[in-house]
Amino acid sequence: MLDAECPTIETSISSKGSAKGVQVNEVLAFLGKPSSPSVIRGKGHGLFTTAESAMATFAGEGVGRMTPSRTKWYGSIFFTAGSTGKLTFLNDMVAVFESEIDMGEIFKEKLGMEVSI
Repeated sequence: MLDAECPTIETSISSKGSAKGVQVNEVLAFLGKPSSPSVIRGKGHGLFTTAESAMATFAGEGVGRMTPSRTKWYGSIFFTAGSTGKLTFLNDMVAVFESEIDMGEIFKEKLGMEVSI
């Protein structure tokens, strides 16, 4: 999607990992716009699922710093989860994140989940 005044970057990611020892599949979509040279501000939303069909949704915002070989993101995520299942611990959780996307489209993500409401 392009904006005549400022380009918008739309990205979708699917990944596998774990959250506090629970294996999850993640689907993430976000929109970003350059805010200054080599910096992108973005907002996104996504979904964690488990093999047992537990789900948690999230919305977040972050800042990405671009280099010729990668973009490194820092930001926060707000989770919502059901009252049952392996992802219940994520309900009303606030997490900080650090992620990296390299030019080979390798995606790495770390979540810090020490803060909850």
